[in-house]
Amino acid sequence: EYQNNSLTMVKASSHKHSLTLISEKAATCTEEGTGAYYICLDCSGVFSDAQGKTATTLENLKIDKKEHEWVQGEVVAPSIDNVGVAHYTCGACGATKQDELYLSVNDAKITVENVNSLTYNGQEQSQKLNVYYDGTLLSEGTHYTISGNVNINAGNYTLTITGEGSFVDEREFTYTIAK
Repeated sequence: EYQNNSLTMVKASSHKHSLTLISEKAATCTEEGTGAYYICLDCSGVFSDAQGKTATTLENLKIDKKEHEWVQGEVVAPSIDNVGVAHYTCGACGATKQDELYLSVNDAKITVENVNSLTYNGQEQSQKLNVYYDGTLLSEGTHYTISGNVNINAGNYTLTITGEGSFVDEREFTYTIAK
């Protein structure tokens, strides 16, 4: 008898296996399973066949955990000032989880106070944007941030509006400082 890569190899002429079938243990969403195998009651060898000719290991017989079977429960929709939440329960094991729900700045309406009125003057200039969601004026710093909004030279510029708080995603707005 000798060891080789975690498999116990036994010479057929030196030992007659007394094999017992160990039934498959099904995997669940909380535990790994194990495929069916045979174990020798005398030498503790593990085999994949009833004749005891194909040695294996429990690691080779491992069955990965199943995915949870999530069932959606109560949903609290997001609002302008509050992140929403969706509650889920696994139908198999009873585990629970929550997913946060957000609004998107891509669904907001953007208006510009000084559209097409910026002309190069050697001073820093920026566009004044108003961002609305469902008719409600949103607050910069609470619901969104703006980057790239201060420029001096004539040219085309892109602002990036990034969701904050209960808002996610990014949206771009292009404007021009004329010559």
